[in-house]
Amino acid sequence: MDSPQFTRIYGMEAQRLHGFFLRMLGSDPQLVADMVQEAMTRLWEHRESVEGHPPETARPLIYTIAHNLCRDHWRRQAVRLEAGDDDADKALGRLAVEPDAPLRMDRETFADALRRVTAALPPEQRMLYALRYEQELSLADIAAIFHIPEGTVKSRLNALTQKLKQRLSQYVR
Repeated sequence: MDSPQFTRIYGMEAQRLHGFFLRMLGSDPQLVADMVQEAMTRLWEHRESVEGHPPETARPLIYTIAHNLCRDHWRRQAVRLEAGDDDADKALGRLAVEPDAPLRMDRETFADALRRVTAALPPEQRMLYALRYEQELSLADIAAIFHIPEGTVKSRLNALTQKLKQRLSQYVR
């Protein structure tokens, strides 16, 4: 991949990656910026994988890299938490959805509830949600990122959908 092609890929994906890392790792702007930079650096190091292909074909590789970076970050966080972080629940994003929430709401209220519920998901489920429903990757691309069969992706998405339905059930009329 030459420099202009990389620049084009960077232009297409950097903002999406920023949103992805923001969703996966929290709102620390420096951490998010560092992760975007690291992902793009690793893409450049693996540029032969996408060389000669349309820029869009780099997306699965980019999100494989992003997935690995998030997993590494979560592992480091888990070590810190096991070492005695008093804010473990806060750091893991544990949020409770109020069972008494009003049934009547507008789209913004629902979107906020969905954000809170997805933030409370375990990291791997949160990543699966983000890759499928926010980044709109195909099942095949997600399977390649997680190194699992496509059928497993489908079953995990089904389980995730059921969990979200259960946790957001108070918003169903």
